[in-house]
Amino acid sequence: MSDQSMKREELARKLLEDPTQDWPEDLQALNVPVRPMPAALRQKLVGLANSDDGAGAESVSSKTPPKASANKIVFRIATAAAFGGAVAAAFAFYLTIFRVEAPHATLVFAEGRVTREEQPLQVGDKLREGDAIVAGEQALAVLAAKDAGREFLLRLRGDATLSFETLQSSLVQARLKRGRIYAKASADASADRWPLRIVTPLAVASVRGTEFTVESPGADTVLATQEGSVEFRRRWAALEDLPPQLFEQSEFLSDARRIFIDASATVPADSQSTVSAQDFARRVGDAGEIAKVLSASSIADLRGRSSTTGEEIKAALAELEQSFPTHEDRTESLGLLKAAFGDSPAVQPVAFEDMQERRFALIEPADKEREARYLEIRAAQPEMDAETFRREALRALGKPPQTVILKNGETIFGVIFGENANYRIYTADGIRVVAPAEVEEILFN
Repeated sequence: MSDQSMKREELARKLLEDPTQDWPEDLQALNVPVRPMPAALRQKLVGLANSDDGAGAESVSSKTPPKASANKIVFRIATAAAFGGAVAAAFAFYLTIFRVEAPHATLVFAEGRVTREEQPLQVGDKLREGDAIVAGEQALAVLAAKDAGREFLLRLRGDATLSFETLQSSLVQARLKRGRIYAKASADASADRWPLRIVTPLAVASVRGTEFTVESPGADTVLATQEGSVEFRRRWAALEDLPPQLFEQSEFLSDARRIFIDASATVPADSQSTVSAQDFARRVGDAGEIAKVLSASSIADLRGRSSTTGEEIKAALAELEQSFPTHEDRTESLGLLKAAFGDSPAVQPVAFEDMQERRFALIEPADKEREARYLEIRAAQPEMDAETFRREALRALGKPPQTVILKNGETIFGVIFGENANYRIYTADGIRVVAPAEVEEILFN
């Protein structure tokens, strides 16, 4: 029996034998968001389970909600027969009615080879917690999610891998294993929803509402902030990828992780910060014996695991106890770790032109994407004055329109892109293609 099936069987027994108020939290741990079960329904289910009268059970199980459909039932008790089909049916019926769709991100544009588990992704496909998306060389993937007026947008550029480790309304955490990503997160400043966290092998960038880029094409991680501010820190995967149970039972490991969390830098707009792999390795060497202990098989084998056994956790704790047997040993080791990693990453200002060049390299739409965006704004507002077009063009196409004066005296106001050695100009009235030889002057506003 799988771990998930065992958890479901345990929940079924708990519901029948001890129907207390806390079981919805258990369901939430299985990623099944529900509302608390009404007390009256809970009592009725318990009464059915304790009854020998099968007729009463059938009267409940035969009730089918008029708006329910089979594909909306998100939880089914594997051992329903052992506890009575009526209870299982009523339980599934309850979850169907109060089902809340799990948070997800949607692929809104793709160019080149974009896959999930080596299968091609199509525009409109949804990615959920645990999914990983891979953009092949020269590819582009654009992901978006919205929730009650809050949203985030991620643009993933070629030869990149991104996985959603947490995808909830309270937190979106994505791991960038390699590649470059542009992120824009907007949120109600008064609401604790949609904080966005990008994790790389060496660093963590955490935001609530801002615009930034993270680049980790090789060994280093570079964060650049365009708007707002970003909390940026080093991240030691050998330590922080260990299972939560180990931190819960080891004060030493919890204190070690806290050193990294506390050493965060605030990177404001028009600034950048870099975590260098070479510098990181030097710091690990200065941290003393802790790196050696974390590489022990009893601990290293747990890294990145979604589930562990009690015996494995016990063996890891024993390794830590053997390596740091006294309070003085642990204090000394934490002191070395803090001396090595207790300072925040350095923050440097970036020239406006350099920042814009980096930003446009990641946000500039592909040809097909640009066409789709342009058609959307034209469809939404067929007639636009110059100021409206300037605003909408900047939002949709990534740069403002300019004034082009042709040699014949004609003036064109539009967003200019190069295409096949010509100028392709997007205007409020349509698209113009102009040869460079026809242009007298371009006025940059």
